[in-house]
Order: sequence, then C-alpha cells, then structure tokens
Amino acid sequence: MVAARISDRRRLSSIVAQEITKWIINGTLKAGDALPPEAEIVRQFNVSKPTAREAIDHLSVMGIVKVQQGKQTTVNPLNSLVLEDFFRYAVQTYPEGLYDIVELRRGLETEAAALAAERITDDEVQLLKSLAERLRAGLHSPAEWLSTDYEFHAAIVRASKNKLILQTFNGISEHVRYVQRVCHMQRDMRVPDYNLRLHEKLAEAIIAGDPARTRALMFEHFGYVLPFVAAIVSDKSRLSEMF
Repeated sequence: MVAARISDRRRLSSIVAQEITKWIINGTLKAGDALPPEAEIVRQFNVSKPTAREAIDHLSVMGIVKVQQGKQTTVNPLNSLVLEDFFRYAVQTYPEGLYDIVELRRGLETEAAALAAERITDDEVQLLKSLAERLRAGLHSPAEWLSTDYEFHAAIVRASKNKLILQTFNGISEHVRYVQRVCHMQRDMRVPDYNLRLHEKLAEAIIAGDPARTRALMFEHFGYVLPFVAAIVSDKSRLSEMF
C-alpha cells in the first residue's frame, strides 16, 4: 500500500513537472522568472505538498529551475550542466565513451560548420580570421595553440546559430579540451603544418559561404583526430588521467 502511494505520487509529480516545463516552452515563464509558490502549484494541480515539492526537485535536478533556500524558485536559462554530468558519467562508465563522444562531436561540428557558412555575421568573420591568425602565430607554443584551437571550434559552433548544437558542444567541452591536449602532446601523432592548414582552409570555406566544402573539411579534420582518440582509449593509463 505504501509503495503504491509512493508510485502514485511520483507519477503525479512527473505530470506536474511536465506541465511546468510546458509553461517555459510556450513562454508563459521565461529565464529568471519565479515559479508560482508551492501553495499555488498545489491548488492549480490539485496535488499534495510532497507531490509539488517532488516535481520542483525533479526540475531542479534537470537544471531547468534554480532552488534556493529562503528564496523563490526561478527558471534557469538554457544551460549544458546536465549534459556535462551525463557525458562525464558516460566516459567514466565505459572507456569507449570518449571515442563515442568524439564521433558525436564530428557530427555536431560538421553540421555546425556548414550552418556557419550560411549564417556567419561580419563580426564573426573578423573573429574567425583573428583566431586563424593566432593559430599560425601559436603553432609552436602548445599553450597558445590549445587555447586558440578551442576558441576556434567554439566560434564556429556559435556562428551556426543553433542553440542545441551549442549546448551539446558545451556539454562535451571538458572532453574536447582533454582530447586536444593529449593529441597535441603526442609528437609522433601530430603534423603541425597540416593541422594548421586544415584550420585555415576551414575558416576560408566558412567565410566564403561554401557549406559543402566546409562540411567536407570538418569531416576530414575529424578523420585526422579519431585515430589519436582510438590510441588514447586503448591505453587505460592515459585515459585514467581524465579522472
């Protein structure tokens, strides 16, 4: 009987959480807005206080709302925190997860680059040119190259104007930086001039507004990266450096 009541409450709290999420999706509630007080949620949905609290807790765990002691619960802006936790857990759970994440990144960034070629703004063009120049200047400075390389890829993703691609990229950013760092350190695996020229070609294709060429170049780039990641995954001691 107790188990049945708990099950019913969880089902109801899930329904309440879904309904509150709909308020956010349809614009009734926006980022920064306060949710109705607990008593109002209880009244609107005709549920108990524990059910209402469980619904809010569920939304909080999902990163949809922010709960603070003694303050109103507010709607969070779109963020990647839940994705970051998920991808970190995936890599810790099975080693091949890192390779899978880079394959995911290939799909994301290949499409993001093609979209960027269609949607990039004049200001973003100037930024991409600047980053390409910084990559050339930092070719033999590992710290400068790694920092700029991440900025370069992030700039392309932002230029795609696709919010979900951007949030997913942010969610795997920890792993992006790790792979960049380890690959850069493997001198036997790295061909600096080739890698630089590939990045420059990417920038040129995006600025020229050529989605097909941009897509092909980004796919080529990950064809260069993935064998390095396979080597990392096969070496458990190297993979353990992440954790």
